[in-house]
Amino acid sequence: RHLDLNVTTAEADDGTQDYTPIVAEVPDAPIPFAGSDGQTHLVYELEAINFTSGETAIDQLEVLDADTGDVIHTLDAEEVAGRLQPGGLRDPVDTLAPSMMATVFLHVTFDEAGEVPDRLVHRLSVQAQAAPPDQQQITEEVGPTEVERRDAVVVGPPLRGSNYLAADSCCDSTLHRQASLPINGRIRLAQRYAVDYEQLDADNRVYSGEKEVDSYTIYGQEAIAVADGTVVKVVDGVPEQEPGVFPEGISPDEAHGNSVILDIGGGNYALYGHFQPDSV
Repeated sequence: RHLDLNVTTAEADDGTQDYTPIVAEVPDAPIPFAGSDGQTHLVYELEAINFTSGETAIDQLEVLDADTGDVIHTLDAEEVAGRLQPGGLRDPVDTLAPSMMATVFLHVTFDEAGEVPDRLVHRLSVQAQAAPPDQQQITEEVGPTEVERRDAVVVGPPLRGSNYLAADSCCDSTLHRQASLPINGRIRLAQRYAVDYEQLDADNRVYSGEKEVDSYTIYGQEAIAVADGTVVKVVDGVPEQEPGVFPEGISPDEAHGNSVILDIGGGNYALYGHFQPDSV
């Protein structure tokens, strides 16, 4: 009754056409860095979309060396569910709803830096309700990515003195690690490596008395540059906020309160947030 003619431009492949209910990509290639635990870490994200009209669950996620096929990291269904965050939300889910986009926050470690592959790919074991009857439980490979080999920047401490805690820091803290935001038309994760510095007093307390900003041991300490650089942005005069309460009526530019950004070279920037008003 009719003839379909389709002309398309496509990348060369092996000719196979596999049905993949979840489509996914790695938006930012991981950069290996040495942690204080002596291991080499890769911290990155897999953005996944359930491209079906039914619920889809990831039973297992394996990170593979794309060149050898070796499995270098495995997450079971429960571990995936703890790292699967729908777009625009902060609470994880164990199943992708129809048409849902979600981010899987990945953290892979290696005993030696030389063990880090040059390329990664991700193998998903999927249950898809809306897939064809013989393909509702399938395995698919998604999210190929290069591993970026530029050196991680090394910085000094931002504060003088002792008894400091590096709180909510890399690599599995949800506060900073999962703070994705839609900025300028794409998903940004500026706080992937962020640290909240806190200080203990002589009684090992972060704060004493009422929970006010000036009750914290660190309040009033002087911040210092972590490296030689150029000040490229300053925000000052933002009122102090109530600890533990999400601030209201602020713009994205004021999200870190009174802040300073240093250009420390090599495409690297150091952002300091939460200064006292009019102290910069």
